[in-house]
Amino acid sequence: MFSLSRVNSQKSVNYFSRLYSRGSFKLGIAQLSVVSDYQKQIQMARESISKLADLGSDIICLGELWSTLFNYDYYKERASLLNEGLAYEMLSKVAKEKQVYVVGGSLPEIIPQAKYGEIITKSKTTHLPSKSIIANTSPVFDPKGNLINYFRKAHLFDVSFDDQDKITESDHFAKGKKLCYVETPFCKFGVGICFDLRFPEFTQLYAQMDVDLLLFPTAFLKLTGEKHWDVLVRSRALDAQCYVAGVSNSRDKKSDYLVYANSMVANPWGEVITKLGTDDQISCVEIDLDFREKVKKQLPVLQLKRNDIYKLKLSPSISKTIK
Repeated sequence: MFSLSRVNSQKSVNYFSRLYSRGSFKLGIAQLSVVSDYQKQIQMARESISKLADLGSDIICLGELWSTLFNYDYYKERASLLNEGLAYEMLSKVAKEKQVYVVGGSLPEIIPQAKYGEIITKSKTTHLPSKSIIANTSPVFDPKGNLINYFRKAHLFDVSFDDQDKITESDHFAKGKKLCYVETPFCKFGVGICFDLRFPEFTQLYAQMDVDLLLFPTAFLKLTGEKHWDVLVRSRALDAQCYVAGVSNSRDKKSDYLVYANSMVANPWGEVITKLGTDDQISCVEIDLDFREKVKKQLPVLQLKRNDIYKLKLSPSISKTIK
């Protein structure tokens, strides 16, 4: 079972100059390419976040492993401990500078094995400190630049297709063990990463917490994305009766890992309200919470569940901070 890392940041945002109603807020998504120059990569992400903030975005999300994708040779320079290194520093600074919430896509996080309590004996990721493992981790920063929560990818992509080599994420990453729930002055949101999107039970745990928005940094393969991407994003929005954003990296046609891209946001009625292409793009979209309440009232599926027949449960171990 999953445990829950819960953050209520409402008490810490009195400084926040803008006033919000329950009516709506703006979500920004950034679809970026992965480049060999790390300094350029950091600058690209910073510029995209800044542009989205200038467009009025209140929450901004990047793609899965936007600083490395699955190029493990990059990890020696770009993987870091939680809230350390250039990527975390940039995300914190731009969140504070622009006074926005930033969900930093995901980053390769180095975890000491003794702290995590788990060893990946067959790890093929060699560019790590001794006695360490790595997680695919999504950090969440508040408008003060504080790291207020994080999510480690729970469902790892261990698959095999007829016309492609086997992909085994568990050879490189440790499994996450908790959810990531954040309350802001204007909404409640949760975070998952890529393959987590395929598991409706995972989404339903967030639905039980009545989240308004689910954010999924992703790197869907072109192979699966062409058939499943739109259906999955829209289905999870319908399941949870909330807004769902799938935020990818852009497609590099020369890469061995060909992503689908096509970042998108669906509303609680299952309609796509923004969809990008395959190149570097950003989008700022309105999240209408009054519309969500209308959908929930018209189709009260969450209230009509038969909890006497079936029921999902979180782990009783609930972490309220990230200490």
